[in-house]
Amino acid sequence: MAVLGAKNEKQFPELMTEIKRYIKKNNIKPNAFISLPIEIEGNERTISVLYIETESTEKKSEKKKEYYFYEAESFKTLGEGAQGKVILAKNVDTGTHVAVKIQRPNSTYEMKAVERERASLHKMQRLVGSLRDPDKNEYTLMQYVKGENLLHELYELDEHISDKTSMDRFIAKKIIDVDKKLRLIIAGLNQIIHLSNAQLLHRDIKTDNFISSGTCLTLIDLGSAIDNGDESKELVGTYGYIPPEINTASRGERAIYATASDIWALGVVFTEILTNENYQQQLKRKQATQFGNGVSPTYEEIITMMPDVFEVFDLSGKTAETWLNGVDVSDLNDGFIKNLLQVLVQWMIENDPTQRPTITQIEKINQKLINIHMNLQTSKYQEKNKHLMSSRWAGMRARINTASSSQSQDSETEAQSVSSSDSNDVVRHRSKSAGVSSSKVVQNQKDERLPNNAISAEAIRKLEELIQMLTAPSTLCIESATDKALAVANNAILSVLKKKAETALSAIGKAKYGKKVDSLLQYADMFSAPESSIKDEIAKIKDASEVLRPKI
Repeated sequence: MAVLGAKNEKQFPELMTEIKRYIKKNNIKPNAFISLPIEIEGNERTISVLYIETESTEKKSEKKKEYYFYEAESFKTLGEGAQGKVILAKNVDTGTHVAVKIQRPNSTYEMKAVERERASLHKMQRLVGSLRDPDKNEYTLMQYVKGENLLHELYELDEHISDKTSMDRFIAKKIIDVDKKLRLIIAGLNQIIHLSNAQLLHRDIKTDNFISSGTCLTLIDLGSAIDNGDESKELVGTYGYIPPEINTASRGERAIYATASDIWALGVVFTEILTNENYQQQLKRKQATQFGNGVSPTYEEIITMMPDVFEVFDLSGKTAETWLNGVDVSDLNDGFIKNLLQVLVQWMIENDPTQRPTITQIEKINQKLINIHMNLQTSKYQEKNKHLMSSRWAGMRARINTASSSQSQDSETEAQSVSSSDSNDVVRHRSKSAGVSSSKVVQNQKDERLPNNAISAEAIRKLEELIQMLTAPSTLCIESATDKALAVANNAILSVLKKKAETALSAIGKAKYGKKVDSLLQYADMFSAPESSIKDEIAKIKDASEVLRPKI
């Protein structure tokens, strides 16, 4: 038995040494369950160790051994259902957490379901590993999503009632602002887009299967997921979220489950986000009166439960798609955004699956919603920081005007005359050092030069608008590493600190965004480029800025 000090359950190196010693002594192969007795301050305890082998992140051909542990007597249960329970385990080496689903398949059919879920997790890049213990329990290790259930975001809950089917558990629907509703819907749309990109159908989309973390939403529980294209006519899903074409007891009348079915279920979740009605309480009450006949509420009944989301809007004879795509994102208020989201939801839960939006249409609408959100945030940021921005740019204007006036009484006229000259007067070239791109402006010595930093008033205005847009704090969900790099880049750009801007933007490019980020490196040189180049670079940066928008 290993004897550890009082705090050694947190001192991973010593625990790691003991685990490796135990594995070597007993010749244990990877992907094994280990029950390891330990002693802490004279008290005997047992920890469960999940010993797995994964692909190395550096070299895919290499294998990496990982060790996760939990105490059998005091593990944290994240969830429990008919298919098993999910607990929290900790990496011995790094201290990071994983969720572990523990199941006991009693038949070949149930084992296939376990394997199918693991395949789905792998496609979504969430599978960490898997193993079986001596008692034939199956362990599926997956990424741990920290946060709270979306139900907690939307409802006042009586935490003393553990029965999830009780109508009394849902005290009231929370009132949330339009901006938060918009962010949640954007995050939800991104989840179904990711699901579609992985060629999967979830088949159990519901509010209870979303984890909310900050501005992020993660769709969890892939236990019912299948490959898109599998011709399944199973009656799957949760009461209140089963699409009309699936919601029948007769298999012969049931449609094949498709992406449109997932979109319908997601539409119900969005309706629940938008409504002020206590949908869950009504749902539980209705379910209790049906005595287990299994038939979910109809499309018409769901509309009756949340009537405030189903107002009739005059779309001027246009389809929902045409109307939504035609919305001007630059001038919107909360009331109009609310109506816009309601039109989207009404389209998503059309009774006829052929009339619902496709994934391609969903992607286009989602980008529109992201643009709306970014414009709202920019407006709020500008209003909040208008005095700060004004003083910051006043200093920059003064420097530009000083540099310009030394060469000409009218810097704007001079800049315009240069912009119409032969573009060959300016030769731009790239040099690379330490793996970071940089750019320089080299002017032809025999031709007339533009005064250093002389930029037209129009170019200055466009730059101000663009930098304000990119530096407005985003409240959408983006990866933390990328968010940090972008924040560094924004601060550096505002201060025109070239090296820091290049380093931060290069980090963003390496992390996620690729070659388009190169055009953003022009920022550092923009204040010494002729106006013609400025206009070209503004166009490039506006294009590249789309890449920097959150991709949830």
